[in-house]
Amino acid sequence: MMQEINKNTFPQLYDSSLYERILSLLGTGRGAGIHVRDICKVTGLDDRAVRKAIETIRRAGVVICTNGLDGYFYPESMEELRLYIRQEERRGRSTFYTLKAARRLYQKQSKEHECE
Repeated sequence: MMQEINKNTFPQLYDSSLYERILSLLGTGRGAGIHVRDICKVTGLDDRAVRKAIETIRRAGVVICTNGLDGYFYPESMEELRLYIRQEERRGRSTFYTLKAARRLYQKQSKEHECE
C-alpha cells in the first residue's frame, strides 16, 4: 500500500465508526475497487451520504481513487495515482471553464443593477 492508513496516521477518522467502516471497505488497486452502491448496502446510507463521507475522508488527507469503472480504491501504483491526479485536474479545469459564462453573466447583471 502506498499510504499508511490507521489510527495513528488519521486518528480523527477513526473517531467515527462511519469513516472507519468506509476505510475498511476500500481495497488497494483498481481491481479491488468497491462501487458506491455496494458501500451504501453495507453502511445503510444513501449515495449522497456515502459520497459526502468519502469527501471528508479525502479532505483529511487520505487518497482515495476512482475512475468511474472500478469504484473507490486506494492507489496501488504510481501509475494509478498519476491517472487519478490527471483525471481530477481535468475535472477541475472543466468546472472552472464552465463557470466562465456564469461569471460573465454575474458581472453583467451586477453592472446593470448598479446603474438602476
